[in-house]
Amino acid sequence: MADPYRPLFLQAAGEIVAAAGLEGMTFAAVAARADLPAGSLRFRFDSEEQLADALAKRVFARCGTYVRERLVGADPSLHGLLTAYAHGLLRTFAAEGGLAPALLRGPGAFAADPGADRLAEIRGHLVNAAVRYAGEIVRPDARAALDTAARAILRACLEDAARPDSRGAGPDRSAYARELADAALVHLRGPDRRLPAS
Repeated sequence: MADPYRPLFLQAAGEIVAAAGLEGMTFAAVAARADLPAGSLRFRFDSEEQLADALAKRVFARCGTYVRERLVGADPSLHGLLTAYAHGLLRTFAAEGGLAPALLRGPGAFAADPGADRLAEIRGHLVNAAVRYAGEIVRPDARAALDTAARAILRACLEDAARPDSRGAGPDRSAYARELADAALVHLRGPDRRLPAS
């Protein structure tokens, strides 16, 4: 039987982190926001760090699922995959209302970055989908170059999600995703290779 209180605590924690950052996410604040006893929260999570990790796992699992779906339906080209990856990140980070960058903003209250391993998994979705285009990549290690491109796009999307005038949250999302893909292609193919017509 599913725990009916765990999602309520995670929702409350997410609202607090989005508004006040990880530093504001205390057991007392989360219990008060959820309107449930603090003892009930402590029964489910041993520490605030464990709660932050559970929240990050939930947020980035949703992100990973959507990015995978976008990659499966992407235009069958390196540019198409890069664009789908960027679009998926921009969309899910916008839907989370600033929560994703807040979870990773440092220096945080915790020793480890909650969600860092999940972000590596999300980058891996792009690398695994795009490795079939390794022949188009001029860098000596295609997988490493793809991971670098995935990191750069991810960082740009996280930074965008933290801005009040986020392009990823507005009607400019698709154009911005293409811009990020274009920049990644320059890294992967070298500056002298032509970008595909958009």
